[in-house]
Amino acid sequence: MLIPECRGAARLRDAIAASAFRGIACDAFLFQIQKDMDVMNHQENSERKIATEDFLRGLELPDSPKAAPRKIEYAVSHEEWLKQDLFERLSRSNFRMRFHLRAADKAYIKEHGMDLIRQHAADIIRKRLAPAEPLHDGKQTPMRGAPHGHPVFLAQHATATCCRGCLEKWHGIPQGRAMTKEEQERVTDVIMEWIRREMVQ
Repeated sequence: MLIPECRGAARLRDAIAASAFRGIACDAFLFQIQKDMDVMNHQENSERKIATEDFLRGLELPDSPKAAPRKIEYAVSHEEWLKQDLFERLSRSNFRMRFHLRAADKAYIKEHGMDLIRQHAADIIRKRLAPAEPLHDGKQTPMRGAPHGHPVFLAQHATATCCRGCLEKWHGIPQGRAMTKEEQERVTDVIMEWIRREMVQ
């Protein structure tokens, strides 16, 4: 037995009162009331989750060109969003949070040391990201770590430093021009901070 038109707490209370007035407020009816309330709560939570995901999706253009961003109203501007802590923003992205160092990556880092890994990261940024028009931009960073790739590649995807599009949206570094030395250094710092956090987990 579903309660007609009961899509809000006020209408639900009205339905309970009307049914009680008619003398049909039995245990089965109250059980159905609770069930309908659970359904509404689930729908409200789902809508809230979708709204949150839409908000974040609008700020981060999807990595896949097949997924088009939705046109929605944002709570904050992109400029204000960029001022928020980077790792806090990254933690709200399901895609970014999928990346972690595996045992082979950690072994590689321990074998070579953090100083050499930083040199590798700086070299990768300089060659693959720093030019105004990087070769194969958007596809230049593999999703493989050691032994067939490099831990820095995983760090790049996890920190949105994998292509110029992600750098612009997550770090505010514009596309279409060469990255400055300071920007390259800042991106390298982000990558190494992510690696440092992963190594202690």
